[in-house]
Amino acid sequence: MSGAAGLAGGVAAAERWLLVAFTVVRTTSAVIVVAMALSGESRHWLMAVALAESAVVTGLSWRAGRLPPGWAVLADGLFLAAMTLAVLTGSARPHAWDNWPFDYAVPYVIGIGLGGGGWRVSLPALAPMLAAVTAAAPMTGNPLPDASFDLATLTVNTMVGVLVARAVRRRGAEVDAARQEAMTAEAAAAIVRERAAHARVIHDQVLQTLELLGHQGRVAGPELRDQVRAEAGRLRTLIGSGGRGTAGDGGMGAVADHARRLGLTAELTSPDGPAVPEEIATAVREYVTRLAAAERVPGKVVIFAEVVDAGPLVTITHPGPPAQEGAHPGVETEVIFTPGEGSDIEFRVARP
Repeated sequence: MSGAAGLAGGVAAAERWLLVAFTVVRTTSAVIVVAMALSGESRHWLMAVALAESAVVTGLSWRAGRLPPGWAVLADGLFLAAMTLAVLTGSARPHAWDNWPFDYAVPYVIGIGLGGGGWRVSLPALAPMLAAVTAAAPMTGNPLPDASFDLATLTVNTMVGVLVARAVRRRGAEVDAARQEAMTAEAAAAIVRERAAHARVIHDQVLQTLELLGHQGRVAGPELRDQVRAEAGRLRTLIGSGGRGTAGDGGMGAVADHARRLGLTAELTSPDGPAVPEEIATAVREYVTRLAAAERVPGKVVIFAEVVDAGPLVTITHPGPPAQEGAHPGVETEVIFTPGEGSDIEFRVARP
């Protein structure tokens, strides 16, 4: 079945099912001929020719893995009509003629409809057989209306074959289209997952390291510290990191979300995922609330949570002067303000 091997799954399956149906109707025609010959109802040397032709066409179709092409369907129709005329001219007599070619043609023409080419091939292929049946009416002395039933039977059977073939092929194409769409969607999802995994690695390792280095006091020299912070900002933009809180953000994600709801552009960096005490979280929340209430809303606010020797440390970094400080029991606050650079406000647990 080399012909179907290059087709997509759904189309190949449709062709195989149509080939099976084609074989069934051709076999049915052959069985009718054999049964008539064995019963003595009709015996003609063209019966052997019909059986041989049917076997050859069916065998070649299975070897090719698909139904006969359009030219073969036309040849099939001409063979059927020629055989019918040959039997008719040798046996025609008033009100009777050797009728086995018509019985043979009834299932045979379904195979013509199943073949390649659709209406534009099947109907021309059927036309010679219809002409042969029409010619039988005056030659046998039967009125033409009696032949109309035979003509309708052959036409309807051919149409059934065409419609079945179209429906099966359309379904096969739909299956392939759905499979291709699913594969495309899965490939796109895989790319998104891979990019997300890379972004998580960059965020959790490279970006956190840059944020740590750019934090006040980590790098000597304001120019180098500004450069590190700028690189961290560009990297954060590249990977689409909004600094949203995660399960390992030490509970500061809610504080960052609170700042955003107040209209601040806030990002959270938490390289160590520390467990921030409630009193520090409360102090940080109150600070960003006062910062948002100030007359001049600052630029980006970065909330940096880490663990130092003395315990959890949360630092808020933002441009401009610090907001007015308030007292927080159990929390020590250190404010570092550098004009032209911004403010760093550190929150840690008060020493006993």
